[in-house]
Amino acid sequence: MNFKGKVTSCEFSPCGRSFAVLIDKTVQVWATPTMLKEFAPFRLLRAYGGMYDDATCVGWSKCSKWIIVGSKDLTARIYSANAMENY
Repeated sequence: MNFKGKVTSCEFSPCGRSFAVLIDKTVQVWATPTMLKEFAPFRLLRAYGGMYDDATCVGWSKCSKWIIVGSKDLTARIYSANAMENY
């Protein structure tokens, strides 16, 4: 697994099925490896950008459906952890 950048923060979802990683101005959501033997246990599920400065902190909702990301540009963005139509 290669994040291709410096990881500034990492947070596991409350359900334990995924984790979010902050790299520069992006947030990546990865699947947590299972007990099954897989060739590539880490899978990138989603990647979000849109911040004007580096992301600094990340948090999950209790239901593991939403991610909030704070940035040095003094904004906080909320992203869906799951695929949603027209989002």
